[in-house]
Amino acid sequence: MATRAKPAPKPDSPTAKSAAQKPPPYLENTPRVLCVKTCKSLSGKSDLTYHLGELKSDIYLRLFRNSGAGVFSKDWIPFNTISQGVPLTPFSTKAIAALIKSKSFNTPGFLMAILKEEALIRAEKRLWQWAGEQDFLARIQKLIDKKKAPLDS
Repeated sequence: MATRAKPAPKPDSPTAKSAAQKPPPYLENTPRVLCVKTCKSLSGKSDLTYHLGELKSDIYLRLFRNSGAGVFSKDWIPFNTISQGVPLTPFSTKAIAALIKSKSFNTPGFLMAILKEEALIRAEKRLWQWAGEQDFLARIQKLIDKKKAPLDS
């Protein structure tokens, strides 16, 4: 016996509006991409594409593409994991590797390239120094506000 499908809600109904704003269940715990950016790897041999995202007011970073041959993890990395875990003294890529779960040897170095591009770290005698996140967070907040504006009006 065939069953009839429920009719689609009228476009102006509250059900239609909430359905349009709510992501599908498989995306509910996936950060929303705020912007897609590119930078050079630390060696300068390849171009990296990365995403900056937001989920429930938390900021995330994700490597997305490498123009070179190196493999990497595409997992979203919480920004708080990095900002709260990186030492305040000069550090190497190993400090970042200890903060993230990645099976790829390349991911920490590629992540360092992103942090450098975002002015979160600066070179310090063969090591890196955390530069602070205030400017970065202000830029991210502008992106979040910009993305939210059309939905709220």
